[in-house]
Amino acid sequence: NIECLPCWPEIDTKDPPPQTAKPPAMQSKEITVMEASAKKKGKNIIIPIGKNNRGDFRWVGQMRGAPGCYTISPDNLESAPRYRDSDNKCDICGNACGELFVFRAFRPLPPLHEGSSADDKAAREERKLLPFISYVSVKCGKNLLGQQNELSAAMDFVMLHLAKSEDNQA
Repeated sequence: NIECLPCWPEIDTKDPPPQTAKPPAMQSKEITVMEASAKKKGKNIIIPIGKNNRGDFRWVGQMRGAPGCYTISPDNLESAPRYRDSDNKCDICGNACGELFVFRAFRPLPPLHEGSSADDKAAREERKLLPFISYVSVKCGKNLLGQQNELSAAMDFVMLHLAKSEDNQA
């Protein structure tokens, strides 16, 4: 099995480029209710896609044709399955936008500087995707993904071809 890196590869010591623009400062009713419920229960739960939180994270979308892999390219996103009992609404705008995509978040790299602690270095090595899954339309989500560079485009190409070659061997 291909084991896709949950975030950014070790060969790239920088984060993907930050968001190209701010997504709309709104959120779906479902996300608002989720945040209010957590607050009411006294739980300090951060909902990454919440309008006050989403800028604190880096975002990736599930890659088309490479299960378990993620991309920052809006052109390579896999459509999320439509669920019968779901309203299929975008977590950002709250509208039934039609096609939704699976988005996941991870924390940006903490800056390393001379005298960085072992905890800072460990945080850089142990970074993983958060378990929270968001369903976002491409219109709302493309601003979350950042700007694709040559390295991320090459990684998409390699992951997609590795996934295809694994399918052919199965």
